[in-house]
Amino acid sequence: NFTVVDYSDYLQTGTISPSYTLMLAPDQMSQINLKYQKKEFIKPPFHKDEDRDADDYAASVAWFFFFAENKGFVNIRYEINQEDTDGINWKYLGNRGTLNAIIPFDDAFKFSVSGDIYYQQFDNTNTNFLTKRKDITYTGSAILTYELYKNIEMQLQYTYIWDDSNIAIYDYNNKVHNDKRVEN
Repeated sequence: NFTVVDYSDYLQTGTISPSYTLMLAPDQMSQINLKYQKKEFIKPPFHKDEDRDADDYAASVAWFFFFAENKGFVNIRYEINQEDTDGINWKYLGNRGTLNAIIPFDDAFKFSVSGDIYYQQFDNTNTNFLTKRKDITYTGSAILTYELYKNIEMQLQYTYIWDDSNIAIYDYNNKVHNDKRVEN
């Protein structure tokens, strides 16, 4: 993957992510996933302790419950990851819990909702702020989807992100509103 931000090269990543899926019953499924990701940020950091180039290792387990003739589902997932960065200020152990649901009202109209809590405990005392960083990021999202024609949808989306960090400069709130047409 290659990411561009504000028309500037930003990040290159390579990911390997094998998973195993098991049907527990006609309406239930579980999944186990492993992930390795190599991250290379294009611009050099201002200091070696801030180097975010990393090897990221993760494992997750998930459970799905299907309903409405398998057009809707509820999903819960837990993931643990270790981001081993070149700079000591960004090494951390992360724990993430996610809950998702898709609720179909009919063949054309559905509602999706998602909640995510991500706790990051950084390994080292931050050399700029002289304290160990801890972040909890809360993400909530809701999407209303209406299929206008086959493979053409209109979506109304709201996403809220709040990062609560013990180092104030890393705190943020972000609200995203979208209404758009997408083609599948």
